[in-house]
Amino acid sequence: MQVTVPSSGSVSASLEKDENRNVLPKNVKPIHYDLSLYPDLETFAYGGNVNVSLDVIQDSDTITLHGINLRILSAALEWGHQTIWTNNVTYRDERIILQFSSIVPANSVAVLKLAFTGVISKGMEGFYRSSYVDADGKTKYLATTQMEPTSARRAFPCWDEPALKATFSIDITAKSNYTILSNMNINEEVIKDDMKTARFAKTCRMSTYLLAWIVAELEYVECFTPGKHCPRLPVRVYTTPGFAQQGKFAADLGAKTIDFFSGAFNEAYPLPKCDMVAIPDFEAGAMENWGLITYRLSAILVSEDSAATVIQRVAEVVQHELAHQWFGNLVTMQFWDGLWLNEGFATWMSWFSCHNFYPEWKVWESYVTDELQSALALDALRSSHPIEVPIIHEYEINQIFDAISYSKGSCVIRMISKYVGEDVFIRGIQKYISRHRYNNTITEDLWAAISEESGQDISTMMKCWTKSTGYPVISVSETKEGKLHIEQHRFLSTGDVTPEDDKTLYWVPLKLKTIKDGKPTVDEKLVLSERSVELPLSQESRDAYKLNSEQSGIYRVQYTADHLKKLAKVAVEKPEFLSVEDRAGLIADVASLSRAGYGNVSSTLDLAKTWKEEPSFVVFTEILARLNGIKSTLRFEKPEIVEALKKFILEISSVKAHKLGWSFDSSDDHISRQFKSTVFGFAGVNGDKKVVSDAIKMFEAYAAGDKKAINDNLRSSVFIIAVRHGDPKCWDQLLDIYKKSNDPYVRTNCLRAFGYTENDEYIEKTLQLALDPIVKEQDLYLVLSSLSSHKKGVVNMWKFATTHWEQILKRLPIAGTMRGHVVRIITGGFTHKSDIETIKKFFANQDIKLYERALQQSLDSISSSSSFIEKSLTDITEWLKHNNYA
Repeated sequence: MQVTVPSSGSVSASLEKDENRNVLPKNVKPIHYDLSLYPDLETFAYGGNVNVSLDVIQDSDTITLHGINLRILSAALEWGHQTIWTNNVTYRDERIILQFSSIVPANSVAVLKLAFTGVISKGMEGFYRSSYVDADGKTKYLATTQMEPTSARRAFPCWDEPALKATFSIDITAKSNYTILSNMNINEEVIKDDMKTARFAKTCRMSTYLLAWIVAELEYVECFTPGKHCPRLPVRVYTTPGFAQQGKFAADLGAKTIDFFSGAFNEAYPLPKCDMVAIPDFEAGAMENWGLITYRLSAILVSEDSAATVIQRVAEVVQHELAHQWFGNLVTMQFWDGLWLNEGFATWMSWFSCHNFYPEWKVWESYVTDELQSALALDALRSSHPIEVPIIHEYEINQIFDAISYSKGSCVIRMISKYVGEDVFIRGIQKYISRHRYNNTITEDLWAAISEESGQDISTMMKCWTKSTGYPVISVSETKEGKLHIEQHRFLSTGDVTPEDDKTLYWVPLKLKTIKDGKPTVDEKLVLSERSVELPLSQESRDAYKLNSEQSGIYRVQYTADHLKKLAKVAVEKPEFLSVEDRAGLIADVASLSRAGYGNVSSTLDLAKTWKEEPSFVVFTEILARLNGIKSTLRFEKPEIVEALKKFILEISSVKAHKLGWSFDSSDDHISRQFKSTVFGFAGVNGDKKVVSDAIKMFEAYAAGDKKAINDNLRSSVFIIAVRHGDPKCWDQLLDIYKKSNDPYVRTNCLRAFGYTENDEYIEKTLQLALDPIVKEQDLYLVLSSLSSHKKGVVNMWKFATTHWEQILKRLPIAGTMRGHVVRIITGGFTHKSDIETIKKFFANQDIKLYERALQQSLDSISSSSSFIEKSLTDITEWLKHNNYA
């Protein structure tokens, strides 16, 4: 094993930050753990022994390590020929403090020996249990783990910080009918009576949050890596009995992806195997445990008939987690303020890899409306945060697993890779991995590697993007002299930027697209790093120029109303000038800017009407999403305005739906299947009579037992349309479908549809589902989110949530992101400033530290909506009347 020492810059920077963090004392450091576990899946209790080899850095008679809900049975410290026992054990603030009667001298190696007990919890964190119903209708349990970010301490006593890497030797003893898995391959398996002990090979040097083990009745499918860029090794997908064949797609893609990444990074996958396991109860989407990746069922299981969106989602998640085997596992951030080095990279690499294997999916087009718009939406709030966000307390960590760390982090990677060139960028990444393998890094280590390969000062360029909050709006106008005047200012969705908000000057790659000799051309190296600049503009380009070609930069562009009309016309008459990414970005920018008060919303409506024949799935879907966003924001305004907007959306979506149709055959490619299902759903929800009629017929046949009556690509929309427009009995039929199905996608489709009912009785029934054990705790948010689709749902959900808040919290894990997500759902549907005070009043009496950031972001979003209504309602109303929708 080759070990590289981090640069002195990394170490000093991390030590400075540690002075303010709530971290463990530095008197000792773990080197190796020998961990033995004895889980009982009938009582859900377990015992354990852990022997930790320690590097003693300072003279020590006290050892402090992490532990939550664990009981120490015995504790001893060995060094040299001495053994010291202690029963002086204190539990405080997620720490276990052991006081010994003698001092262990510095510069020695000691072994801490602990015996402990714990409970296999219900909370989807640490070492926890998950339930499923087998083919005979019997409830069974498996035991699994979720350690990230700070829950290894819930499973065993340890030094639970990412920089405190060590090696691990694990053995687990359980009943012999169980499959036992961990990060590494099994070295030895011993069966005695009805018990089995699995002893696993020693791990690589790794962080505790990546440790994992599973005890369960499982079956698997297996593929092997091609062996081109890494040794030929097995890739297995494990499931509970009866589902293994649905893991074939992930196993095959996983094997190919491991080999692909080994080549792309010039670093072979270092473990002898890779297991991926479908877990019935899982708080997140997936977890990158080194060599033992865990997933929600709906993030890994697919069949040949699965919806195109499902197949693409599984592909992206699998490749995201496999990218982590290098970014996060092999090279790990120094502390959680560098989370983006893990998540931003894994996000970008999943799209990079997906494009490699499925170029026909054209994923980089949808990246613009997915990752980029997610980043821009959250980062337009005052309560957003820098990519490198200061972390003091453990409870702050879960709150930054958001669109800034993932999506904006990914967009920063995409922006700099586009600027320096993908080949140069990848060589920089190879150098970064080679230099820091098995160690920890900070952002400056990444920039240093790319700088060396590109010959440019990347750190200076990118400092504003990782250490500052927000992004700019770039305004473009033409001077009397015929030049382009380009100016940057901070963008906020509320439109109320103050001088204090506007201090950062961003390094902005302008990517100016113009016309030269009748053809589009892009200046790839033009950069704005000052407040403003004036650029020459040829006569040929007066009617056709666009900034941020391909939407590779993290900013919005404001054009004059006149030039916007020209671009809208150019897109129709000269489609080769504006790419799919350009057109999708233009509609997104116009909609977001007008929402914030930069121009009129009527510009968005005009653009949507002009582009109603738009042929691209990505662009057309973005148009519908932006129009639906306007309608949703106005849900509490006059009904006739909402109906008029609904009429406009119906006109656009219905024509496209009827043109494309909603039958499927082998001639439909991946994108066309998505296009058909999307416009079918929009047309149906908004009341297209033919779509509604056909959807209800499909639903009734499906509910009667014909499972082929609904194509998988339409099932989600059919369920929603039936609940919204069908007889109230459709809700009861849907509940029956949910109860009888063991298909994770069918069940998810049901949960996403229940709340679309506008019937008072069934709204209440939907709300009660949130507390009903038939809905798994991992899925509670799905039930609630469906209610945010209409005014009555928003109001009743808030009343229910505030009345039953303690019951809801009990169903949500303490660790993880779900509490924050639920807070956004129950508050985010409101649109008036008066609602902000109501929400603040309720939460003033709650302990909000685990979801404080999510709450503030939701309040900022409401403020943005309120400002939008105040500025734009008259403009929208007049446009709808002028165009005969009202």
